[in-house]
Amino acid sequence: MRMRPYHRRKYPVAQVVIPAEAWLLAQKPYTIAVTNDDVSGYIAEVAELPGLMVAADTEEALRRSLEKMIALYITTLMHDGLPVPQPMSLTVH
Repeated sequence: MRMRPYHRRKYPVAQVVIPAEAWLLAQKPYTIAVTNDDVSGYIAEVAELPGLMVAADTEEALRRSLEKMIALYITTLMHDGLPVPQPMSLTVH
């Protein structure tokens, strides 16, 4: 039996307007770890945005959902007056 954690809701989620600034910030190169298995499908975590996890059945659905969820996460930070984390910088030795 295939389990689908966390992304099925019985009730509609309130419509949130995501400002253009949040969409622009969401396009930054955040560190994203993606895992895939036969039970959960695809799961992505964003290292710089604690607690942000997205699950989907396909890579394409994961990508679409992830873009929206990063922008929504950033919108929430902005609304609460909190700083938006910057992507981690990579150093090559």
